Amino acid sequence: MREEVLVVRRESLFGAQQPQGYIPVQKGFSYLRACRRHSFFAPRHKVENDPTLKQIIPYCVLCWEGRILVVVRKKTQSEARLHGLASVGVGGHITPADGDPADFDRLLLAGFLRELSEEVHVRTPWRATLCGFLNDDSNSVGSVHFGFVYRVECAAAPVVAETEKMRGGLVDASTLTPPEGTRWESWSQILVEAAPLWLNAPPAMSAEPFLITRP
Repeated sequence: MREEVLVVRRESLFGAQQPQGYIPVQKGFSYLRACRRHSFFAPRHKVENDPTLKQIIPYCVLCWEGRILVVVRKKTQSEARLHGLASVGVGGHITPADGDPADFDRLLLAGFLRELSEEVHVRTPWRATLCGFLNDDSNSVGSVHFGFVYRVECAAAPVVAETEKMRGGLVDASTLTPPEGTRWESWSQILVEAAPLWLNAPPAMSAEPFLITRP
């Protein structure tokens, strides 16, 4: 069976605008509204190289005691264009198993929780804040993806679960640099440069999907 992933048409998402980089959530409510109204599932093999469609990605930055989990993707990871690159975020596609686009908020939450549980070990309690959005059309990966950026504050040190796909470690948030011999993938480079905007950003609202807590 062919894999399907959640997408939204670029025109529906942005209209005449073409925002680039990190967009704080307070300036991006229109993007959430567009995803609520216009997202749908499409075969992954048809959308991977189609910049008229944006694949919606929950992108989670895991924080613990002033440090951030940084991962490096191995060649066993499915997205070949990210092999060997370092990242401050983990996440992935939303699929039909996560729910129905008619209830986008619930679907986004399910995709977020699944990706979080698959890629890392995070002990409760934790608190996740939707800080903003990511768009980067400067490369082949970014041109077909749109990110929902969550800052996840952990009560215990997060560790990589999918060790066959990536390796990781904690890095001081005030001096974020990629591991020796690697470089940031583009979304992470954007977030590192925009760190003051999201590291301590409060929730825009105290309800899901803006604030997610697990006691």
